[in-house]
Amino acid sequence: MQIKSWVKEDSILFSLKAKQKNILDDVTRYFEKASLEALKYCSNYDKGHARIEVRKCSVSQDSQ
Repeated sequence: MQIKSWVKEDSILFSLKAKQKNILDDVTRYFEKASLEALKYCSNYDKGHARIEVRKCSVSQDSQ
């Protein structure tokens, strides 16, 4: 399993794909339980090559 990650100052950013089932499930459960006030969210839609790509980003400031 490969997870791309970037570290800058005290923050960590990583990307997940649906084929990384176990860790995707863990992260999904975390964000489902988090309060909406604690999260920031954005999405991007891109159409090209006869398909639509959706990129979603959720951010938590929780340090645990």
